[in-house]
Amino acid sequence: MKRIESAEGMRLEAFLMLATKGSFVLHKLGHAFAVVEGVVHDWQGTTKAGTTVLRAWKVTDKAKAKMEALAKMV
Repeated sequence: MKRIESAEGMRLEAFLMLATKGSFVLHKLGHAFAVVEGVVHDWQGTTKAGTTVLRAWKVTDKAKAKMEALAKMV
């Protein structure tokens, strides 16, 4: 995955406007969640538009290939 330092400290609503393509893993205080094609995927349902992004990573094609290979091993 590739870290996106420019997203750190950004409000989630601003990040979503820029992240309309691709898959991302984001961290906020005490929690992580995904953004896929501009849509938040949060199993706790606690992430709101005003959330501050502490860390962000883009899921690269190489990372996807590694995850697919691991899934085949199970």
